[in-house]
Amino acid sequence: MYDNVRIRRSASAQYEELTAYTPELTVLPDVEKAFTKSPVLITQGKSWMKGVGMQVDNRAQTYLLESQAVAVLESKHAKKQKP
Repeated sequence: MYDNVRIRRSASAQYEELTAYTPELTVLPDVEKAFTKSPVLITQGKSWMKGVGMQVDNRAQTYLLESQAVAVLESKHAKKQKP
């Protein structure tokens, strides 16, 4: 797949919707896997992570960023700081 590929995992009782954006993605439907060597941005609620290269395993529901990974993860359990 090429040109602004979007992966979407619907929200569940446990997790908010997850969306991943990348310029290109190779999908292997028979084994429920996908990969890219391109830059990736993944968002879930207020959390985000980005990196270069990604491996997706749909059966295991895992997303592995291969390099240059940076993230901001929101914790539901963290205490909010007062302004």
